[in-house]
Amino acid sequence: RRAMSTTMLEMSLRNASMVYPLGLPSELRDIVRHSIAAEAVGPLQTGGTSVSSAWSWLSVIGAWAFFGSFAVPMKWQSVVEAEVHPFVYQCYKTFWVVITSSLVLLFMPFEFTNWGIVSGFSWVPAGVAAVIAVQKIGIACGQALWQATIIATSFVWGFAILKDEHVYNWYGTALALLCLTVGVVGMTATFNMRSLSFLQPFRAEVDGHPHRAPLRGDASSPDVVREASCRGISPDSVVGICAALFNGVWGGANLVPSHYTSLSGPHFVISFAVGAAIANVTMLVFFVAFMKLWWKRPLPSPQFRVMALPGFISGTLWSAGNLCALYAVSTLGQGIGYSLVQCNVIVSGLWGICLYRELKGWPIFWWSVACLFC
Repeated sequence: RRAMSTTMLEMSLRNASMVYPLGLPSELRDIVRHSIAAEAVGPLQTGGTSVSSAWSWLSVIGAWAFFGSFAVPMKWQSVVEAEVHPFVYQCYKTFWVVITSSLVLLFMPFEFTNWGIVSGFSWVPAGVAAVIAVQKIGIACGQALWQATIIATSFVWGFAILKDEHVYNWYGTALALLCLTVGVVGMTATFNMRSLSFLQPFRAEVDGHPHRAPLRGDASSPDVVREASCRGISPDSVVGICAALFNGVWGGANLVPSHYTSLSGPHFVISFAVGAAIANVTMLVFFVAFMKLWWKRPLPSPQFRVMALPGFISGTLWSAGNLCALYAVSTLGQGIGYSLVQCNVIVSGLWGICLYRELKGWPIFWWSVACLFC
């Protein structure tokens, strides 16, 4: 009976999508999302917790693990030494996202909506910005910065624009999101406590007063030191910070189009993959045209040998995280679901600490304290 009702509901939704080609009304969209989730899982109870709720939280945890790990290959020594172009890296990641996303066809039919193309054009440029951020300011700082921005972006979309969530207590919800943001920002700050390398590498005494010394040059020269103290943040760091913020604002809305169609959760995966492929090919054409006709520069090397394994790992991990995030957003909402997904900064921070040794000593303690806020 449940299977028959789910099938009838999906048929009705297809007809409704034809009536509303630009997206279902907000009221009907809410009914659609919650009805599909309820019918697909059913009202089974296990220890007072519904199976649907359990799957929602498991998907959040899965998103933490996968999203928190996909950027790790960007800092591999082979990738760094080869100076892989950010767009080249994104092309490999997109390719494997499309390939691995198609695996959902093994257990569900092919379903497509044009809203997937919108998602693709939100994700691909943001993915390029993510690579730039990691290359310029590091995996921990870059990922934490864009995730703090994603929390704010998701909150605005979920509660102010889509209005797809109802909370028991606004004060408690606001406090929880504030703690989440404080934790993410705190973990970012601890990675800068070690040396604040992108602001000031070290300090030197000049005429009896402390001054910031430069990254390069003779630190004993007063003129050089005074120049460094006025220089402030480096251009590379400005680029990295701007790229991380762009990723948070633009890429933070990449799952919003799934709210304007009946294909929610895992049913939206194929549409997203097709949209990502179209967006990547479009950007590739413009990129080649600009490099050849406008900038008059040679195209970057595709780095097949270097990027074979890193591209596969990054794309596969991101694809798995996207599947988990889609289910979390479809059941928990954009503001709550996608904000919770950003706790994957804990996993990325652990990678930065344990694998790349980006943090040592007392900063690890303060990072742990900030982690508790999340």
